[in-house]
Formats: sequence, structure tokens, C-alpha cells
Amino acid sequence: IDTASKAVVNSHAVRANPRAHAHPTDESKLLLFSGHYGDGDGGLTEVALSTGVESEVLLQDADVGITFGGMAATERTLAIMGSTYDYSGTQVICVDLSDWSTTDGMFIPGYTAAIGGDGAGVAWIGIPQEMAETGGPLEGSTHGFQRFDIDACAAEGDVIPTNLQPYSLTFY
Repeated sequence: IDTASKAVVNSHAVRANPRAHAHPTDESKLLLFSGHYGDGDGGLTEVALSTGVESEVLLQDADVGITFGGMAATERTLAIMGSTYDYSGTQVICVDLSDWSTTDGMFIPGYTAAIGGDGAGVAWIGIPQEMAETGGPLEGSTHGFQRFDIDACAAEGDVIPTNLQPYSLTFY
């Protein structure tokens, strides 16, 4: 899209249900999450902005058992957050950008879609309040934000409580 005229200047066919993200190390490419939520048919690909050519799948969501949702990155590591197929939990995995290998990060009981990188190597993750089988909040459960070191692929410190459950966040 040409931002001045607001006209579409080009389009490219890509995998189903694409969700685009800025590439952390290559401004000439986008990262795409694809696939349908909960189906295990998606993947992570790169798309060259100049040609529209989509790479082969670099990581299948079925290989890690989650539907890719959000991400935060450094120049070395991509932290991907995704929901389990039944939405009972959220998994954070880390991808080494030099070889696309993965490391398990943290598991969050319940569904959350809030993740954002602060530009200083930290991802902030919205933590939902855990629910008891009765449908009410689990006693002692706290909702808020969790600091997550992207390169170490690990949570840091305790959850920072918030008054409302966090569903999104943005850094600018």
C-alpha cells in the first residue's frame, strides 16, 4: 500500500490466514505466522517485501503444539507465544534466528494474547488469572504482566499485578 495515495500497489499469495510481523534482523522481509487457530496447520515463514516470495516453512506450529499468536524479538532470538489447540494454556517458545532451533520458554495456564517487546531484550507477557474448575478465579492466582528475558528464554521475577486482566500492550 502506498501510504501517500492509500492505493494498493502490489499483492502476493501466501499461506492461509497470514499474520505479519516485522522481521527483527532483515528490514527487507516480513515474518508470517499462518494457519487456522487450533488446527495445527500453520507455520512460520519469511516473505521478501520486494518480490513477495515466501520461504519454505521454517517452523511448523504442529512441531511445538501451539497456534502461533504473538512475538517479540532481539537480533538473536524470537520469542513466540501461542495457544494450545484447546486454549487451555499458552506456551512461549524461543527460536534461535541463526539456525531456527527452538527452546521451550514458559507455560501459562489459560489463554493470553498479550506479548510485546520493549526494544531492550525483554518481552512483557500478559498473565491471565487462573480459573478454578468451578469457573471462578483460582484462590491466590494473580493476573498482570510477566517480564521475560528473550535471549535467556526465561521469565524474570514475579508477576506484576494489574487491576484488570491484560489483553494487549504496546511500546512506543
